[in-house]
Amino acid sequence: MPFPSVLKLRFWWIAAAAILVAEVFVYLRSLPEKKRWAAEPVLTLDLNEAGQESGGYQLIDLPDRLSGAVEQLTFAKGRCGVFQLGERMTGGGPSLDFFYFEYEPGNSRFLHDVFGHAPEVCMRSTGAALKQEHPERTIVVEGRSMPVKVLEFVSPVSTSPLWFFRFTWLPENAPFKPYNTTYMMREAKVKTGLFGNPKPPARVLLAGAMGYESLDAAWSAYNRLLVDHLKITPP
Repeated sequence: MPFPSVLKLRFWWIAAAAILVAEVFVYLRSLPEKKRWAAEPVLTLDLNEAGQESGGYQLIDLPDRLSGAVEQLTFAKGRCGVFQLGERMTGGGPSLDFFYFEYEPGNSRFLHDVFGHAPEVCMRSTGAALKQEHPERTIVVEGRSMPVKVLEFVSPVSTSPLWFFRFTWLPENAPFKPYNTTYMMREAKVKTGLFGNPKPPARVLLAGAMGYESLDAAWSAYNRLLVDHLKITPP
């Protein structure tokens, strides 16, 4: 075998070994956090019952949309879909799009993924512009009250306002607030990088409501179609 080929082969073996060592290191580093949060009840979204029409709405799963999210986010489980009125599925009637992501404890990209993707930035890529940030609203899941961010966008593809509901769930004893920004968490990111903690489980539910006559109408649909299917389950 020519000498340059031997060097090239050796380089690839070294690179492969380095990647393997890094993966093992990340895995071992995540074990203490997984053990720490193992007994913590977690939030889940159960849409099995919503598979049937609900108040005239039909749930359409859109798994292909998750492929783009997989390239940017490291969630363990995700679901994407849209609720549309059965009689008006040509795009003119009310609809509620959603993304749901589950993050397991010990995720090395926890801070970046859960706190680092502002809806304003993501929506800007679609051509939508932020019109107003409304006061936070509250949902109740099995007795626990939790805040939801409410944003209003103007979309170039519709004259109807787009109301965006951003919900982030963390365990009650998590050391972070659900809507901390990465700018506020620079010190936390440095400490996490150096010491590997803390990285609790997390859930993110993003929903965009379009075609509704008012924010209250969109909020009512959001609660009926998504919030009513949120549960706190044992690990």
